[in-house]
Amino acid sequence: MTKTARLEKTDMSHSPNSKSATELAIIILAAGKGTRMKSATPKVLHKIAGLPMISHIVKTAESLKPKKIVTVISEGMDDVAAAVAPHQTAIQKQQKGTADAMKSALSILGDFAGEILILYGDVPLVSKSTLEGLLTHHRKGKFGATVLAMAAPDPTLDAAIEEAVPAPVLSAALFARFSSRGASEMADRLLSAMRYEFGGHRERPRE
Repeated sequence: MTKTARLEKTDMSHSPNSKSATELAIIILAAGKGTRMKSATPKVLHKIAGLPMISHIVKTAESLKPKKIVTVISEGMDDVAAAVAPHQTAIQKQQKGTADAMKSALSILGDFAGEILILYGDVPLVSKSTLEGLLTHHRKGKFGATVLAMAAPDPTLDAAIEEAVPAPVLSAALFARFSSRGASEMADRLLSAMRYEFGGHRERPRE
């Protein structure tokens, strides 16, 4: 029997803070090379408010006090690895989308048995309070997976799920702990559900 992911839309802007004994690990996806920016500098190292955008998201991740932070990068992205140090990095050898990038980091988590929060290295301004609201919603509902997305005011803006408008801009995803295979399958099911919910959008690797 085919398993499906259920979508439930909730406004995270006024959610209460999350307080739970559940352990948290964070995976930051930063393997995109930013080819559309036509720059030799990796996309996540471009500066916003005086800091590389990846530094903003690492600081926000640290504020949640996770047990571990792992950043997924491409081969040869030594400058990005240095920017996120002392946190560990995982290599995504081929850019095959969100689920594959997530799976690249799971081996580093080892026997970690808590929740896994997925953040994007090129979405630097997501706030601690928004992510705490996501955690609260996820834990209260006892969901297997929860996605945080923004409905862009200007539907012509580019988004991580594209091909029709309006489109959601993905900011984060939160998963209960699975095996490497199970987490990858859950990510695939969740993305499939989002494609249906938002009108047949197709995910592409973040560039």
